[in-house]
Amino acid sequence: MQPDFYEEFRQRVEGKRLLILGVGNRSRSDDGLGSRLAERLKGRISVPLIDAGSVPEHFLRQVETLQADLVLVLDTADLRAAPGDIALLELSQIGGLAISTHTVNLPLLFKVIPISRRPKVFVLAVQPEITDAGTQMSLTARNAMQGLESLLLGIFS
Repeated sequence: MQPDFYEEFRQRVEGKRLLILGVGNRSRSDDGLGSRLAERLKGRISVPLIDAGSVPEHFLRQVETLQADLVLVLDTADLRAAPGDIALLELSQIGGLAISTHTVNLPLLFKVIPISRRPKVFVLAVQPEITDAGTQMSLTARNAMQGLESLLLGIFS
């Protein structure tokens, strides 16, 4: 992971009441990365964490109740990049990207929260290699997940 990416990420989350939301369909190979990473981080970091799987809409009330300033969504996205590439995107930047295989439109989902209580949302996205049916992630996605795990543990443990 590039040092400038680490620094940019750290600056964007520093001093915020943060919630991490893992999203992904574990039965679609690399698409399960966000959910799997959330599971790996559970109990190992100092910020609230939700593994929303492929139904983040079911956790909206919990997201709102936690009153975070910032929600960090862990997910895969078609970044039009090389498999395993990682990007930190603002919610407004994902309009034209295919985010994961879940059917919920993330920008629309967060608009349900009243603006006075709506957190800022970033998506920490990984370009998947495969999203076909199957429970095995590609080596590329596993390596990206391990890099993100190290990043998040380094900042939040």
